Amino acid sequence: MGRVLVVGFGRSGQAAARLHRARNDGRTLSVYDDNSGNLRAAENQGVQPWDGCIADVEQAIWSPGIPLSHPLATGLAAAGCEILSEVAFAAPDLPPVVGVTGTNGKSTVTGLLVHLISRSGRHAVAAGNIGTPVSEVALQTKNTAPEIVVLELSSYQLELPLGLSPVGAILTNLAPDHLDRYADVTTYYRTKWRLVEALSSAGLAVLPKNDDAVEALAAAVIPKTRLERCDGSLVDGWVTGEALDSPSGRMNLAQAATMARYLGIPEAALRQGGEDFDGLPHRRQVIGRFGGRLWIDDSKATNVAAVVAALHDAKEPVVILLGGQGKGEDYEPIADAMMGRRVQAICYGQDGAALAKATGGQRVETLAEAVDIARDSAPLGATILLAPACASFDQFTDYAERGRVFASLAAEGGGDS
Repeated sequence: MGRVLVVGFGRSGQAAARLHRARNDGRTLSVYDDNSGNLRAAENQGVQPWDGCIADVEQAIWSPGIPLSHPLATGLAAAGCEILSEVAFAAPDLPPVVGVTGTNGKSTVTGLLVHLISRSGRHAVAAGNIGTPVSEVALQTKNTAPEIVVLELSSYQLELPLGLSPVGAILTNLAPDHLDRYADVTTYYRTKWRLVEALSSAGLAVLPKNDDAVEALAAAVIPKTRLERCDGSLVDGWVTGEALDSPSGRMNLAQAATMARYLGIPEAALRQGGEDFDGLPHRRQVIGRFGGRLWIDDSKATNVAAVVAALHDAKEPVVILLGGQGKGEDYEPIADAMMGRRVQAICYGQDGAALAKATGGQRVETLAEAVDIARDSAPLGATILLAPACASFDQFTDYAERGRVFASLAAEGGGDS
């Protein structure tokens, strides 16, 4: 028997290893990872490190965090090894799938669609880039398996074939991002569009209205693909909770509701779900009022387009905290969004100097310093907004840790009575 190689033993790699063992197909399982902590975790779970021999590797389950330009991918492909994404590896054991991708808003739309479906009494789960590995869903027994999986997909997860045909696809929007990974923005956009291309013949693709980048891709789509465009006006007059009470929030609701209708969810469940959806952590999340200022955690705003949208929705005056590990984007659109408005920028971290230069903001080293200055300089009634425009890896494990640290620092000032 041959060998299955798990490349990258993070959460999705570990779940794929468990699924492989559950299938019991007789092939040996090994792991490749250059992180010593992940290798120790593999050994603790009974998975041995790979010895480097390509000859007997039949199948490699590739982590989306590792670029396909890695020499190992080249070597495996040259040896005739099948390279699969974790999604494709899990695909044979999945119930019907709705895929969600886009530059911004995909986690919120994923969580919101699950909420709307669940409001009708049907069982749906969110998986993929939102946190739960796809293989984890595939491992669930028939008694607990969901009717529908709503699968959030990053561009990294779409670089390899999905291995399935979704019954629905939502493309939230397209804007430049991950230019540290892709040769140009066109390559990034086309990678996102692969979700629409993977649709089943009877599937529905929900697209944003008036998105030039999306329309350029849609112009070449095969005629049989059903495309439905929508914007926030679709839910005009709906009562929504605070999490969706903004132009971008209503757009998210419109896209999720359009797909939910296609799946047969009753109108009453859609209306109720839009009203009681609480939002997701680190995505325009209101931390509280401290020292007479409103503190908002949008740590997931890791690209310029997300920051521009957050500024558009924020109540002035605003002190925005920008910084982290940049992705090769131009920061001028942030400066344009600030122009003529009462917005002050404080910039920190690896790309702090570039952000300060673009926005005219103050430059500091750490998020903690930025919070201290924001607390001292923001007028009463101001919004203090963490919307970094960058990845978090220069100072934090991930965007979630960055958001938690921000919330803790904000609370140090004491809550308002």
